[in-house]
Amino acid sequence: MTNSTTIYQDYKFDPKHPEQLIPYLTNNNTSTNYKISILRIEGALTNVIYKASLLDHNGISTDQDFLIRIYDAKNDNIIDRENELTNLKRLPESFDKIKILFHFQNGRIENFLNNYRAIKSNEMSEHHNLRKIAHRFKELHSLTNLTPEEKQHYGSNGKKPKYHCFCWDTIFNWLDTINQYRNWLTERNNENVCKNLLCKDWSTFKRIVHNYRDWLVINDSDSFKNIALCHNDTQHGNIMIERDTDNKADIIFIDFEYGGINTISFDLANFLTECMNDYEAEDSAFCDSEKFPTSTQTMHFIKSYLTYLEPTDLNQLQQKQLYNSLLKWRSSSQLFWSIWAILQSGELNNENIDQTGRFQYLNFAQSKMSLFWNDMIKLGIASNDDCVIERVRDMELNLL
Repeated sequence: MTNSTTIYQDYKFDPKHPEQLIPYLTNNNTSTNYKISILRIEGALTNVIYKASLLDHNGISTDQDFLIRIYDAKNDNIIDRENELTNLKRLPESFDKIKILFHFQNGRIENFLNNYRAIKSNEMSEHHNLRKIAHRFKELHSLTNLTPEEKQHYGSNGKKPKYHCFCWDTIFNWLDTINQYRNWLTERNNENVCKNLLCKDWSTFKRIVHNYRDWLVINDSDSFKNIALCHNDTQHGNIMIERDTDNKADIIFIDFEYGGINTISFDLANFLTECMNDYEAEDSAFCDSEKFPTSTQTMHFIKSYLTYLEPTDLNQLQQKQLYNSLLKWRSSSQLFWSIWAILQSGELNNENIDQTGRFQYLNFAQSKMSLFWNDMIKLGIASNDDCVIERVRDMELNLL
């Protein structure tokens, strides 16, 4: 896999002057030998993505296409780029289409996957796609080796898990960050917490979050033993499907910015919750509970995952346990991305940001939190008095 660590610190991409990128794409050939065209690709939530095409001096395509990924400065304190690159370098062979060519001040260049497109939201839960997506997850989780340091930090001590994992470690770090913005948290009688987290106050919210994690430790302890390198962000823009009309089209995952050592239950449950979002829709921040995969679809996904790479008889108990685990963990995904959205919004610093064409982070958080509280109440972790109950949306949660 070619994932370069080369960094051009002297270059910063400017979409108004894409020609300045040509020497870096062509081994320092002058821009007079080539021309370049760029096209912005919509659908990314934080980074800005362009397709760059090299043209000869007559403006004819050279069949050399690149993906320009411009980082969101707000992600600098959230994403560990060095860790991302390390993870990309150790992915299984089935992920070898992901190639980083070089980095620059505000982003990087990747190969452009001309034969692939982002999967549509409504295609994610189709029978044949669920199977192939499950297979990719299994390859990622089973064929990527953990380092001794990762095993020491995240692994089980004998039979007892340590209860560390990427999602919960990150959630608690983010809570500590938000905790510093006391004015935002207490402004106008907890208005921001009530409006965006659907909770009566910040202390109650933190208590419920801790109680939820403790509940998982008690009621789904085995999930903390099943850790692996996980993608953690398989929204439809990060799942690429081959440009083929039949059901044999290949599927790969891209964009490992949030990759980390996590429970497989979070990774799989996060995918299921992402089926509810369509980031190309007019209301791209809305989380539609009606689109959550049915029990039949979820079980097909689980069976495809469990049986792939393991030519053994299907264990009915194992299916049931993983099914229940994914339902128990799905709110950790809603929680994770809701807190992320608060941090991304710029509201904590009262930044005066032009919202024209910008993803509606706070609406996104509110939509996800309305389903988070549904699960907290149904699992007995929270009560109606803990949240803004009139804004909580009903969603089935039927454990087997």
